[in-house]
Amino acid sequence: MKPSVSKINTIIIDDDPFAIKTLVNMLSDFEEIRIIDTATTYPAAKKTILDNQPDLLFLDIEMPNKTGFELLTEIQVDIEKPLGVVFCTGYEKYTIQALRESAIDYLLKPVSKEELRAALNRFRMKNKNDERNAVRYLAETINDDIITLPTSTGIKFLKRNEIVLVKYQREKGWTKSYWYVLLYNEEILRLRSGVNAITIMQLFGEKHFLHINQSAIVNLSYLNTIEIKTRQCILLPPFDRYHFCVSRNCMTHIRERFDAL
Repeated sequence: MKPSVSKINTIIIDDDPFAIKTLVNMLSDFEEIRIIDTATTYPAAKKTILDNQPDLLFLDIEMPNKTGFELLTEIQVDIEKPLGVVFCTGYEKYTIQALRESAIDYLLKPVSKEELRAALNRFRMKNKNDERNAVRYLAETINDDIITLPTSTGIKFLKRNEIVLVKYQREKGWTKSYWYVLLYNEEILRLRSGVNAITIMQLFGEKHFLHINQSAIVNLSYLNTIEIKTRQCILLPPFDRYHFCVSRNCMTHIRERFDAL
């Protein structure tokens, strides 16, 4: 006899009914998932979460009136047990806030079956205290989201979205210049001598990082605006205090890449 599977009571919150239907269909392939309710409005979402106290919540971020983050803040004192949260959104800009909310995962729409399976695996592992299984899981799922940085002190392994920007700088008293990496927690890592912009872009990938001038490379997840006339590059808060000007050559490439007028 096949052993029974422990069910994961799940609620889906999204203001788009089609997005809910799509996710329901995808989750139907996972026998441990029991969808107990869905909601498309903020009041309905708050009520069903508090009434049903689910194990797992798939939560849209941008909803009418309030955000998914605000919803979590309002309900947290009334949640009776640990709640696993997987954010589903069409925008990368919320990645860091999602990390601060200790989300299980942050999925960009349209969600793939592989991403969904990985998120559910992370949820299972978070609910287990078996460190050997956790280490094995990480070893099996390490992928292109992990970047290996050649720092001045050794090799640093980071998730791509932990990196805000990379900057070229010359220190007073130093005969050589160097590149440093600014992380989301504002830690600074100095890269190994000899690393150049070409090496960095090959390592990071043009899909997620933008070379804006000879001495700066920015993670697109933290990029707020590039002003066409002034060529000023503005990052998302709290990193908007860092100011960069896009070079003319890079501006041409950016306009071609993003089809800007």
